[in-house]
Amino acid sequence: MPDGAVCVAELQTAGRGRHGRAWTSPPRRNLMFSVVFKESSIPGPIATLIGALSTVQATRGVGDWIALKWPNDLVSESPDDGAVEKKVGGVLSETKTDRAGKPFLILGIGINVNSRLEDFPEEIRERVSTLSFLSGQVWNRNWLLAEILNRIEALWKSSEAIGAESIIDEARRNCSTLGKQVRLRIGDQVIEGEAVDLDPMGRLLLRDETGYVYPVELGEVVQARRIT
Repeated sequence: MPDGAVCVAELQTAGRGRHGRAWTSPPRRNLMFSVVFKESSIPGPIATLIGALSTVQATRGVGDWIALKWPNDLVSESPDDGAVEKKVGGVLSETKTDRAGKPFLILGIGINVNSRLEDFPEEIRERVSTLSFLSGQVWNRNWLLAEILNRIEALWKSSEAIGAESIIDEARRNCSTLGKQVRLRIGDQVIEGEAVDLDPMGRLLLRDETGYVYPVELGEVVQARRIT
């Protein structure tokens, strides 16, 4: 598969998110695609941010706002205090090697676009949303795909040319996790602290109860609340 190749799925029955979780989608309603990068040195965490930010930029104007929930979820959150974040999509980057032993990166993005809430399993309906539900309109998925891909290309080239600083700055402005007291699950361990910033590598900077700030590279935000 050549560098820059895009693979789009119209139906997904065995998609995979972080921690091996399943991601399924009914036919012809949502947007699920992967982009192959063979000639890039951009690390996975920055690639994930690029994918998330490209989607945030392409969907601006939705009734509620779409934001990045660190490290790789796309969520809708009303600006009202105490609002519940609902998952709209997710980004997954993976590094693999080809038959010649050369590494390449796959950036995968899944977005709930035109699904109905009844399409989701009942046990998760209160925790998910779709672009159609939020905006009250049916989205043109081809247009949305083109918009996201154009932004991925622009952000990717910028990161390769001048570094990831502008990507991190944009991620800070669009990250719903920052400024909240969060509980993170890292494997079997659960840690808590205030999410204060992102570092130049895209890691979450967490301040613990002693005031010590340290970077977290991997984890899952299982609970977050605004700091009053």
